[in-house]
Amino acid sequence: MKKNNILKGAGVLLIAVVMVLSSTVAMANTIKDSTPLMSLEGKENNMNPNTRSTNRGDLLWDNGMTNDPEGAWSNFDVQYGGANRSLMDDFVIPPGEEWRINELQFYSVWYGEEPGHGTDFVLSFWSDNSSGPGPGEPLVTAKTISYEEEKTGDVMLSRNVSLHTYQFNSVVLTEGTYWIEGRTVGMDNNFWFVNNVTNITGQECWLNWEYDGYFGNGTNYIGYPADLIFALYYDETIEPPEFEINITGGIGVTATVTNIGDGDAGNVNVTISLDGGLILFGREKSEIISSIAASGGIGEVKLIPIGIGKLTINVTVTCDEGVEAEATASGFLLLFLVLGVS
Repeated sequence: MKKNNILKGAGVLLIAVVMVLSSTVAMANTIKDSTPLMSLEGKENNMNPNTRSTNRGDLLWDNGMTNDPEGAWSNFDVQYGGANRSLMDDFVIPPGEEWRINELQFYSVWYGEEPGHGTDFVLSFWSDNSSGPGPGEPLVTAKTISYEEEKTGDVMLSRNVSLHTYQFNSVVLTEGTYWIEGRTVGMDNNFWFVNNVTNITGQECWLNWEYDGYFGNGTNYIGYPADLIFALYYDETIEPPEFEINITGGIGVTATVTNIGDGDAGNVNVTISLDGGLILFGREKSEIISSIAASGGIGEVKLIPIGIGKLTINVTVTCDEGVEAEATASGFLLLFLVLGVS
């Protein structure tokens, strides 16, 4: 009789320990030499005066895209000789406004290639220099969503004109003067369109040329003060999701996926896998959640293993929008109970 009472007491104690430990939560969140512009300027221009940018969302800043591009090109902005070269220009957010920016467009020609030669784009945003002309310090580098080049049908200097569209995770900026820094990824000269001195908006473009060790205004290389032709947009249809993963124990393992981003997530594939321990059943499970809404939508996947021993719990999340996330936690498996998740 006394032996039975001891066993019953041990069982009650085990249940109490399970209830305390199983409430622990683990969390995780989720870059040919240049051709001088002056040798290309003002010859064989065949630009269509009806050329316009493709507005895929709300136009925030137009630095000459809706005018017939004039002038010539700046020097190239791609990687050269293992070093980076990029072009810079300023834009202004009016007082009292906050902008979400997720698209850049500009015109260019490739020196020896056709539209579509570029494979990606590198875009950074800089502060303005409060003590003099030009950019100040880098603030953020954009994360690519998509990049494409479209043949416009226009020709300049016997070269087909490209309309570049680069979409990226939203960058949020408040009122003030800022600078874009950009370069196309592709091992060939890519010449951007510029406006001449009579059409400059704000300050003239600058060059950040690591290859030459030059950081300054473009006059020395372009031949005169000039403005890059580009436009900035906000397109709410390309806002990406962003996942936060919570791992909890108790009866099995539960992965709770919260979409804290500004875009809905479709076909969210959640995989829970267990390493370690002696697991007789239930080492891995994958489940597709058809959608998780933006700004707080939640999805859950549960795995109930059977076994005993120390565990490493891995959770991976993917979706149709190309966003990925992962989280890892540790715990102890006792039969079907997962204890001490952290």
